[in-house]
Amino acid sequence: MNGGIIPFMEVDRKCQEHRSYQGAAIDENALVHERSCGAIVFRAIDGEDRVLLVQHRPGHWSFPKGHMEPGETKKETAIREVLEETGIHVAISSDFARSSTYAPRPGIFKTVTFFLGDYLDGTPIPQLSEVKKAGWIPLQVAKELLIFDRDLAIFREAIECAGLKRQKPA
Repeated sequence: MNGGIIPFMEVDRKCQEHRSYQGAAIDENALVHERSCGAIVFRAIDGEDRVLLVQHRPGHWSFPKGHMEPGETKKETAIREVLEETGIHVAISSDFARSSTYAPRPGIFKTVTFFLGDYLDGTPIPQLSEVKKAGWIPLQVAKELLIFDRDLAIFREAIECAGLKRQKPA
């Protein structure tokens, strides 16, 4: 590396994950590295597979997630954040875990780890201080709502891991 300045693509490879800003250089020593965790939760409703999504304040849709608290494991964070943002109780029993690393703002380097969550109970109620909406979205609709490539790639892997059928629009 050149005095702490590394091409962003090298950062991505090092973290084995996604998202680059073509050719941008980042001073790795000047970064704050945030860690967040969440879960992709599936549930069949009226015979149709659905996924739990939240609409964030800026307007984009994603999976419930949030920052790790001191002393928490990644799985504990995911379970807590799903409950806080949506009112849905989940467990995590699968080995499925996928991460996405990106720079949401200058000087911030963020890694988000998503697990496959097992629905236990609850009705989606959005935590309005964090998200605009929360709900069970049909898989095909979710594929249209997810605007970030890495979210969509992780979603597709989760569908396969969960053994769900890829649903086609009617």
